[in-house]
Parts: sequence; C-alpha cells; structure tokens
Amino acid sequence: MSIFESNVLLGALKKILKNTIYRPGTVTFILTGPLKGYKYRVTDNTGWAQIYGGWKPEAQRVLSFLLKQGQVVYDIGASVGVMALLFSRLVGNQGKVFAFEPLPGNVKEIESLKLLNKVSNIYVVNKAIGNYEGKATLYLTDDNNNNKLFFSEDSNGKTIQSDITTLDNLAQNGLEPANLIKIDTLGSELEVLEGFLRSINEHHPAFIIMLYKPSNDAKIGRFFQEHGYSIFRLNNDFARKFAKQRRPVVEILHPERGWPAPEGTCGHILALHLDRHSKIIDSLRSSRPFNQ
Repeated sequence: MSIFESNVLLGALKKILKNTIYRPGTVTFILTGPLKGYKYRVTDNTGWAQIYGGWKPEAQRVLSFLLKQGQVVYDIGASVGVMALLFSRLVGNQGKVFAFEPLPGNVKEIESLKLLNKVSNIYVVNKAIGNYEGKATLYLTDDNNNNKLFFSEDSNGKTIQSDITTLDNLAQNGLEPANLIKIDTLGSELEVLEGFLRSINEHHPAFIIMLYKPSNDAKIGRFFQEHGYSIFRLNNDFARKFAKQRRPVVEILHPERGWPAPEGTCGHILALHLDRHSKIIDSLRSSRPFNQ
C-alpha cells in the first residue's frame, strides 16, 4: 500500500469516527500519553486529536521530564486547555498552573476540562500577555485555534477586544514566580518576552516556546543568549528532516540565526538557564534521558 493510499484510508477512518463515536458533545477518555485516563469533551472548537495523544508529542515527553510536583507553570496562550491539563497532572495538587487565554470560548473549554476532571490547581486568567498594559485587538480566523494579536493573511475580518498585560506587571502585583513558562501565541512570542525584562533575571524560569513568526526567530534567540540561556529544539518529524537530526531534542548552536538556518532558532524550542538548569542541560547534551 502506498503512502497516498494509507493517508486516504486514515482520512476516511477519521471522518467515520468523527461522525459516529466522537461527535461534538461526546465525553470520552484520553487513550494514550501522560494524560491517559483523563476525560475530554469533543466540540467543534476542540476537535478530537487529543484523544489519542497525538498533540505535540515531543513537548509532552520533555515536560514530563522537566516538571516536578509542587512547581508553578504559566501557560501563555492556553487555547482549549489540554496542555494546562498536562501541567496540572505533572505539578500535582501542591503545584499551580496559571492559564492565560484571551478568547472567551477557549476559556469556557478550559473550565469544562477542569470540571470534567475535578481539577483544582488550574487558575484561568482571561487576558492576553504582551509587552504593554491595556486593551488589545484579537484578529479572528475561521480556525478558532489560529486567532492572533496581529493581522495576518488568514484573518477573516472579524475582531474582538481583550485585556492585555505583561508578566512583569503580574509579578509586581504578587503573582508567584514560575518554574516553567510555556508560550504559544501564534506569532507574538517576542512581545511576551519583552514584557518580562524586569523579572527574568530574578527567577530564570525554563521556557517552552512554539515559534510561528520567522522574522522574530533570531531576535528571540539573541534574547535568550543575552540572559544566559541555552536553547534546544524539540524535533518533530518535520524538524528532524529539516535539521537532519534524528534525536528528539537537539541543542541550537547558533541562536542568533533564525529560520531557515538548520542550526538556528526556529520551531518548538526549550530554553534553560545555564546556572539554574545546569544539570538538566548537561543531561540533554549527553543524550540522556530520552535522546536514545
């Protein structure tokens, strides 16, 4: 059977499942991965890919290695909350997850996940995070998971207003510091970091960032260089072929370069401070614990 024929059959099977077992409104269990056994509600907004654990598998592995019970996570761009649910499990009842999400529909999905799974350590903040305090315009797309803080080609002409703040302002107002910050803001990642300039040198959290805007890649790489961080790429199938690296996690040797440099800052990245995370960095550089 050819790859084309396999993809056609897989697409047909997914369509059948979506129209039968996994219809919108269905509550089911996540079948594989670190969230196996957790409940999940299928909606037109959330889809059902999360059920079989296929979302960001490299990030799931790294997070399961990095996070410990009792830690604090900021989930910036929490979307429908599946990643926040993973954070919740990994940090346990003594830990905390602050899920920042500007879209009211997504906030509703996060609250639904919390209720379904009786989770009490996720704190939802209905705000965008950036480099200023005030109001922001969100440009909507036909895919609810691709709304952005800037106009793009896939914008459908509709907008909504959202409150926006900075991580520095939140820290100044008493938000407890994070051990790890995940940023998935569909192109405004640099602005999130610019709003953290006062606090980053006090706490040196780890970062996992999904990069979407090539014009910012090198700037983000230089940002982390200037603040004493090492950067690693989480290699999905595309990144492995692009960078010609088979290992799931590869150190970025030239952070000051961006896309399309294979050795530069692009894709999904992990940033670790050289002093605070020295043992973890050494472990990753020596091909442990999951680079086999």
